[in-house]
Amino acid sequence: MLDSGVPGRVNLDDVGKRSDIGAVIIDTNILDKTNLLQDPQSLTFLFHLRHAQIELALPEVVEHEWVTHYVHRIAERAARVSDGLRVLTEVNAVFTPLPDVDTKALARAHFRDRLDRIGTVLRRVAFDPGDWEAAGRMVLNQQAPSKPKDQ
Repeated sequence: MLDSGVPGRVNLDDVGKRSDIGAVIIDTNILDKTNLLQDPQSLTFLFHLRHAQIELALPEVVEHEWVTHYVHRIAERAARVSDGLRVLTEVNAVFTPLPDVDTKALARAHFRDRLDRIGTVLRRVAFDPGDWEAAGRMVLNQQAPSKPKDQ
């Protein structure tokens, strides 16, 4: 608790200097909606994590899910742009088709670059074989990982 000496108030000089939180894990849907944590709220969030010395933990399985979602989304967008340009090319010869590009490889490279730019606040966490076993048991038992009220 950050104590200012006045009940119900915190000392603003202490905000962010002390935290009982060691790490934060972000769900994939947040990453999807923030374009790899690049929107203004995410940048503020990352600033706070650095200031409060809290790590952004990235478990291996979550990173795999992040990469998969990001690559898929970028590939879909590139396909839409390419299709639109193809239609414009058919209508008017002024437009030239896009060259063939490995969109998925570019998206993976951009993803790795973004993680590098997040910097030292990011800590990758290896996925323990025990975690795989526990997840497998949950699937076999048809058990949901969490319930809506648990989140």
